[in-house]
Amino acid sequence: MTHLHLWNFLIQMRFKVDENLPNEVARLLAEAGHDASTMLEEGIGGAPDEEIACRCLDEQRALITLDVGFEDIRLYPPDKYLGLVVLRWGAYSILKLHWAP
Repeated sequence: MTHLHLWNFLIQMRFKVDENLPNEVARLLAEAGHDASTMLEEGIGGAPDEEIACRCLDEQRALITLDVGFEDIRLYPPDKYLGLVVLRWGAYSILKLHWAP
């Protein structure tokens, strides 16, 4: 394994892209060398937040979503998940990253 391939292996992340984002997000992540799946690919569009969170835990994936419900750290404590990335669009766009320590 070359140094470049080893580096890519070591930094590859696993993501689940929520249905409220375009499939393009998963494609871009895959092109960057990450493992990205989408809710729609898996046929679980419309699943409750709790089910999405459980799937992310089971599959050891970080979630990327527009769903601000995942910002509530009382319901989704950052130390329990590999990552919850909540994107917010608008005049005051904010990118919130909740990575486990």
